[in-house]
Amino acid sequence: MPAVLVFSMNSKQRKTYEAIFAMPAPRNLLWADLESLFKSLGFVPIKGDGSKVTFEKGGASVSFHRPHPQKEAKPYQIKAVRAFFDAIGEKP
Repeated sequence: MPAVLVFSMNSKQRKTYEAIFAMPAPRNLLWADLESLFKSLGFVPIKGDGSKVTFEKGGASVSFHRPHPQKEAKPYQIKAVRAFFDAIGEKP
């Protein structure tokens, strides 16, 4: 894990980051924890229509729909976050 990430994340965000790369994707990861992780990595959340949110930083962006009514992120969303982090080089 790059040193920059270690110092910008608290322990809960670090655990969320590690859980994203766990196999299989966890089913109990809270959406709020994912949003907190993105913010700690310097991504700016941009609210879209309805439940859509885009996280943007330095030309890289990814969009999701917040899960509702439940609070947990869906496994496909966690896999998409993992693929996005792989694509931009944010890997543990």
